[in-house]
Amino acid sequence: MSCGRAIRLCAALATAAPISCAAVGPDSPPFEVLSIHPATESLAAEAIYPLTTTQWTYETAQRGGAIEPVIYRRLRTKRFGAAWVTHQGDERSEFCRLDDDQNVVMTAVISHVDRAISLFQPPLIVAYRDLPPGEVRQHEVAMRVVDVRNPSRQRESGKARRTIQYVGDYLIRTPMGEMLTKRVDVSFTADLQFADANTTSAIYVAEGLGPVVEQRTQVVRILGLSARRRHQTLLLTSRSSEDSGSP
Repeated sequence: MSCGRAIRLCAALATAAPISCAAVGPDSPPFEVLSIHPATESLAAEAIYPLTTTQWTYETAQRGGAIEPVIYRRLRTKRFGAAWVTHQGDERSEFCRLDDDQNVVMTAVISHVDRAISLFQPPLIVAYRDLPPGEVRQHEVAMRVVDVRNPSRQRESGKARRTIQYVGDYLIRTPMGEMLTKRVDVSFTADLQFADANTTSAIYVAEGLGPVVEQRTQVVRILGLSARRRHQTLLLTSRSSEDSGSP
């Protein structure tokens, strides 16, 4: 695998988290923390990753500073042993379901840009049924990367590790106004044969809406060398439920 392809692939894998977003410049959408309060009760998986047929519209800052909308749609599916697929614009699709313990788990991710499918065995936990305040939860699984056009062709393999912590309650101001949110810190690491990637995210979750803000830093390394660093943000501007899903 060439270094350029490995960088692109690892960058795509590094976003295997509930929400992905585009690069931010100095003209990024407005977001402000007004006050911080201790977390007092457990956070349910449904709050972090609501499994409903829904469309979210977010604002992202594109290169050059332009603020543009991007649409995420969560629909029903049966692909990759999942029950739900989340299409994140035209860049990627995440496949999830509930496991026997009622955790939300990710079975696969398609990077349409790189034409790659990431498969997790067992499925990677992305939201726990109950996440107590302050407690750090970590899940590590095997990961394979195959070609979209020829799934029998393996392109990469290694380990995926995801760490999550419910930090506290934050009163914030966004384009949707002031709201009380739950801050969840997430770290995702893809440790592959040719490259590795790490993404750390601060996700602000609002009742009835799901994630309303995400701030993300992504680092991709090839053979242990720092290759690329990106700082990212994503702000919710609207959410609407849909009548039915689509396979």
